[in-house]
Amino acid sequence: MKVRQDPDALRTALGELDAYWQYIYESTLQIRCDADAAASEGPAPDDPDAGGEFDLFEVEEDVLTTLLSSWGSREGTYSYSSAHAAVVREALARGEALPGSERRRARSLASPEVREAEQQGAPVTADADRATGLGSAFHEIAQTMVESKADAPDPSRVEAIARRWHLSPRAMARLADALDRWARSKVRERALAHDHVRAEVPFFASAPSRFGDSVEGAIDLLATDDGSTSALVVDYKTGDRDLTEDEIFASHEMQANFYASVLMSQGFESVECCFVCVEREDEAGEPLVCSYAFDAGHAPAI
Repeated sequence: MKVRQDPDALRTALGELDAYWQYIYESTLQIRCDADAAASEGPAPDDPDAGGEFDLFEVEEDVLTTLLSSWGSREGTYSYSSAHAAVVREALARGEALPGSERRRARSLASPEVREAEQQGAPVTADADRATGLGSAFHEIAQTMVESKADAPDPSRVEAIARRWHLSPRAMARLADALDRWARSKVRERALAHDHVRAEVPFFASAPSRFGDSVEGAIDLLATDDGSTSALVVDYKTGDRDLTEDEIFASHEMQANFYASVLMSQGFESVECCFVCVEREDEAGEPLVCSYAFDAGHAPAI
């Protein structure tokens, strides 16, 4: 029996997988921050449970649990998000200091003000650093712009997508600004000048590393030319608004190496990866772009 695969469903599944790993990674940071804060503060003086007695109960073994095992259908497969989360966990386990961008994210995740705002449903500055509605909505609309060859997003479609992702009025305003900044950018104009421009390009390739045997993911925008062995990769980034340019460059370098490694393993000889911060502007009023170039003299590595 042949099963027809739906490309849209595949892209959605890959997006959900990356969002899952991002959630695991950020949860690890928040737990670490909570533990550090609790250790430094100690028990409250008036805490009736501090130093008190408690009961321990032995959990009976569930016979069924010992007989059941999960099937790892994707065993040995990793993505950039899962690999990045593993690197951060390893650094934390060794007691190493996190890079500046990760420390800022950790502080924002641990901030009581941020947590309270989120619990009340208010949009917060850190929400774009998470795989939440704003970033997902932007990626979806940018994809439709490529596939429809539109110079600007359709307002009714933007409204429908924003409603589906439950964006707040503040997030809606940020989305509109980000889309306008991207639509009129020189980097977009440059990408569209190529013979072939594809949006949300899924990949699955053999890439043995300490993270697994195969790597999977999706490229936001891939631009190539007939008869050329060069490729241009564009990755959209929402958030990053409180990071320095050096921190932004360092935070996306690993992901750039992933994309270039996959493409060069498929025959491309040179790859340029442009990470477009659609919520940041440079001195010329263009979205801030961090570029990484790879070729035989500067080979990528996972």
